[in-house]
Amino acid sequence: MEESANFVLDSYALIGYLEGEKFADQIHAMLMKARNGLCRIYLHALHVGEAYYITYRQSGPDMADLAYARIKAFPVA
Repeated sequence: MEESANFVLDSYALIGYLEGEKFADQIHAMLMKARNGLCRIYLHALHVGEAYYITYRQSGPDMADLAYARIKAFPVA
């Protein structure tokens, strides 16, 4: 892989992406680049847990489980 950009997603970015915020298209493009090996995305387990907890509080366990499954499918390093 040639020199490429690295990105770190936090819980704000995760929740915003899953909820379709204005910046979701930028994160989607970043995820596609990572899937194609053009960049690397890092994600700390604490941010995943925070995103799960916030989703759980706001929308219940089913939506939190769905959010977690979607996040687990992200191409992260």
